[in-house]
Amino acid sequence: MKVRYGVANKDNRRVIEESRLEDGTWSQRLTVGDGESVLGGHSHQVSELFTLVSGKGTYALDTDMVVEEMNPGDSVDVPTGVGHIFRLAAHSVMVCHRSGPHAEDEVVRMPEMFDLI
Repeated sequence: MKVRYGVANKDNRRVIEESRLEDGTWSQRLTVGDGESVLGGHSHQVSELFTLVSGKGTYALDTDMVVEEMNPGDSVDVPTGVGHIFRLAAHSVMVCHRSGPHAEDEVVRMPEMFDLI
């Protein structure tokens, strides 16, 4: 069941399609437009698995604060409560599978992660 499709930031650089699956998990497909896009810089109480479908990217987790490259087919497992941030190149596509929905009031913002990426 698709629950949302829309522009995820003010400058129209990324679009997210989000679906709730029958098993109660959530799936998102993020498509980056003409400019690069940064997402994350937070933690929350659901686990996530990110897979880069096309394009290029980098990411960091707050467990080691090391920036790693992502290429198509690479996946990053983000356990519950672990801070994460991604920078995706223009025209990249990434999918995310979440263990459940996360409410905005559960999100812990981690602005220091933006300095890494």
